[in-house]
Amino acid sequence: MKLAILFLSPVFLLGSLQSHPAHQPEEAAAKALASSAQAFLSKLDAGQREPALLPFSDTARFDWHFFPKWNRKGLSLGEMTEAQQTAYWAFLGAVLSESGTAKVKGVIGAEAILWEQSNRSDSRDPKKYFAVFFGEPSQGGDWGASFEGHHLSINLTVVDGSHVYVTPSFFGANPDETADGARPLAGEFDRGLALLKSFDAGQRKLAIGEKMPREILTGARERVAPMAFQGLPAAGMTEAQQGALMQLIEEYVGRYREPFSEDDLQKIREAGVGKIHFFWSGGAARGEPVYYRIHGPTFVMEYANVQNGANHSHTVWRDFENDFGYDALEHHLEAEH
Repeated sequence: MKLAILFLSPVFLLGSLQSHPAHQPEEAAAKALASSAQAFLSKLDAGQREPALLPFSDTARFDWHFFPKWNRKGLSLGEMTEAQQTAYWAFLGAVLSESGTAKVKGVIGAEAILWEQSNRSDSRDPKKYFAVFFGEPSQGGDWGASFEGHHLSINLTVVDGSHVYVTPSFFGANPDETADGARPLAGEFDRGLALLKSFDAGQRKLAIGEKMPREILTGARERVAPMAFQGLPAAGMTEAQQGALMQLIEEYVGRYREPFSEDDLQKIREAGVGKIHFFWSGGAARGEPVYYRIHGPTFVMEYANVQNGANHSHTVWRDFENDFGYDALEHHLEAEH
């Protein structure tokens, strides 16, 4: 567990968060993001830069996973010096909000528990979280970044140095609740359950499905297409319930810094809050297997806590148009050529 503390308690994050004040325009935040990425890469030697910096066109940019894996793309935390780790976590601090940073720390902390339980299996090593950049980070170009390990896949795409896209976004936790009561993804479950419990009998009839998926349905596919709507539409909710639904959505989107998250929330609102559907299956209490899905015209979010006695959660947020910045990059290229 001492190893986990080394990687999970970077005091430098506070300074990083203060250096990027909330409410600044997205373009300014994107430039600060590029600067922090450049600062990290400047600390790597030639041998480290090779796995940590790949071409923007490399197909590995779309190859993401959330299961135990021996080898992943990029440079692991364990291969970095302490100064390099500090610089990398400062970069993550320019991407993530305070709540997002806390969730990441909690996810890796839970990984350290699995590592001990598995007799320190290499595939569960909490140092096996990998950083990689796609294209040289710049304040006026296209580039990407990934931070990935078991139960984390943070994917970042910057278009024209000014627009930042943060999906696919996967956070999981095993155990979902540790022996000392820590719950890295408490908000995702608690807000969902509170919304469900606010429904009357007629609303619950629409919201709850009998067949419970045992895993997130979107998997780790490169792109996800809109699926058939299921559940209760927000148009059938009270104003207070719609507010609770948006707070649940913000639990996912709010993992990222406000200039980036606010752009996504605006897109979700403009597509029509009333069109968002909430679907739930499984139990209605902590400790019972649960699956839910929030599905709107432009996005889907899934929560599944079914494995290991309902103490192993997976959450994902996908954007039908701009996972990996797809449509934004296409429009950007059309405008330039």
